[in-house]
Amino acid sequence: MDAPLALLALLLLVLLVSAAEAHLTVWTSQAHPAALLWSDIHLQCSFTVTPGPIDPSRLKVTWTHRGLSIAKYNDRTVTTRPNVMLDGHAVERGDVSVIISKIYSENEGLHRCEVEYEGEKGEVDMIVTVTMDPQVHFILKADDQISQVNLTCLASSYFPPNITLIIKRNGDILKTERVTSNESPSSWSLAKGTSNAESVYAVDVTAIRDSDALFTCEVTHETADKPIVRDLIKLEPPVVSLVGSAVLHKNSMVVCHAESVTQSAMIFTWRRNEEVMKTDTPPMQWTYKGILFAESSYQFTPSIQEPVSCEVENVAAVSERRYVTYTGLTLEEVIRIPVTIIIIIFLTLFILWWSSVGLFPLVPLKVDSVPRALQCTLTGWHLQLVTVEWSRNDQQICVEEELTDLEDGDVETLRDPPEYSVKRLPLKDLCCLDGNVLRLEMKPTTEETEGAKFKCRATHRLTRRSLEYSLEI
Repeated sequence: MDAPLALLALLLLVLLVSAAEAHLTVWTSQAHPAALLWSDIHLQCSFTVTPGPIDPSRLKVTWTHRGLSIAKYNDRTVTTRPNVMLDGHAVERGDVSVIISKIYSENEGLHRCEVEYEGEKGEVDMIVTVTMDPQVHFILKADDQISQVNLTCLASSYFPPNITLIIKRNGDILKTERVTSNESPSSWSLAKGTSNAESVYAVDVTAIRDSDALFTCEVTHETADKPIVRDLIKLEPPVVSLVGSAVLHKNSMVVCHAESVTQSAMIFTWRRNEEVMKTDTPPMQWTYKGILFAESSYQFTPSIQEPVSCEVENVAAVSERRYVTYTGLTLEEVIRIPVTIIIIIFLTLFILWWSSVGLFPLVPLKVDSVPRALQCTLTGWHLQLVTVEWSRNDQQICVEEELTDLEDGDVETLRDPPEYSVKRLPLKDLCCLDGNVLRLEMKPTTEETEGAKFKCRATHRLTRRSLEYSLEI
């Protein structure tokens, strides 16, 4: 009976020991996780222990990257690198996943999750891939003479470094450049593992100004499902304006201001008439609103208003000419002003002199076919200053010098010689001038007047203008 009992006791001991030993299983659902550069990545790793529950004091977890430890759990204590997070409470539930924040190119490669429980070990491997989409730009830059243009197809801030750049014109390939590492002369490394690469192709400026030409930059990278294409933007001529004006006979400076949408050089050409006076290629600058501009100045002392212009050329085209405006007077204009004033004054005085006295021809007034009076019309201004003289056969009949203003309908009878009566009648409806009707009446006792020559003279005492009319009866 002792032998069977001993055998039974040994069997029970073996069963108890087997039951005390736990079974460990470690697994992950990520074999090849991938993440964008500068993003966070969650590396999943879990384990189970049968039978449970998990005793944290018997548990040890280690995460390594390329053989170097990045996170640990041991004796209920968590230690990690600064950008790695491991949750100790989750570990005690069987979740030993880690989060790596702001991942960069050095985080690529083999990551291993190792779990040890009561002497039993389990592990899983993950191959992490870090990518970054390229930023693609198509840049145009001309030389200082704007005769040749460099087209640059630029891919920046991408990872991994393998990339292909193609420059085309109207679909035809002009240049293909394949970059396989940062050691290529067309590529260079940036901070934290990203790369830049470029392909440059030189063309004549006339090809850029050809309206039918379409240039494209095409970039192929493993992070993009299809090639990234950028067209060369059609450029406009610079927008030109002149600041300031030229002052005749004084040292003057005018500024030519040109704005552009491209950083290529701009050539300023100053002309006087058609003669080139100055050619300038000033540096490009930025306004506070982010607009590219350049300025050129021209200093001169103008003597006449001759055409002075500024013309600006960039890689797109040549701008319109802008012409300088002038202020001040030329020597000819300075002389012309007083001469004009003198002429105006002279004409004014002449008109005043000419209009001061106006006399119309003598008209005989007959009674029974016998002349009994002579009449003429006097016009002018300030007729009280006009002296009227009547004469017969060059013999003075009368002279009146002092006249009074006549009211409408009044008749002024002057002192007469015995044979004649002299009257002045007001004349109405004249524009701007005064008017009188002068009449010389012959008395019945007057001797025969046939063949006599009568004359009426009117003289303005202020202007000295004198007019006379005569009539032979």
